[in-house]
Amino acid sequence: MSERPTPEALRHVPLLSGLTAPELAEVSGLAELRTLEAQLPLFREGDAGDALVFLLSGSAQVVKKDPTGKHQVLSVVSAPAVLGEMAVLEAGGKRSASAIAVGQVTLASVPGPALRARMAGGNVAALKIAHGLARILARRLGEVNARLVQVLQSGKADAGVAEAQQALGHDTAS
Repeated sequence: MSERPTPEALRHVPLLSGLTAPELAEVSGLAELRTLEAQLPLFREGDAGDALVFLLSGSAQVVKKDPTGKHQVLSVVSAPAVLGEMAVLEAGGKRSASAIAVGQVTLASVPGPALRARMAGGNVAALKIAHGLARILARRLGEVNARLVQVLQSGKADAGVAEAQQALGHDTAS
């Protein structure tokens, strides 16, 4: 049997801080605890989004390949934090970026199928997690939209920006 994180370790992750003690114990029972050394991937771009990852100690670089295949650093995330939220919400979702350990990291991963099944069944802990993930994703979308406006105002927009606008549901013909 794999090692599980303690509910107290999970409580430090902002996404989980509003869960009750029994809810934290439930999430702890689903999660698998792992330690990775520096430069090892927590997950890779394009892989199945089969788990939600709670970074309990250390830092990870979030990187994405550009069209030339070069890895671009999107952010550096330090514990306590959540990673892998985009792909885990949808069955069959793929990782949109890679996460690489900067130094040694400790993480807890919750299997996506178990989390999605609990969400669908109305489990309170899972729904609190889903609500928190929605808030994180909404904030990030707002940041991306603000950045897109800056790029458009700079006059340096290219075909890639037009593609991004279409992907976001904007009508570029107007």
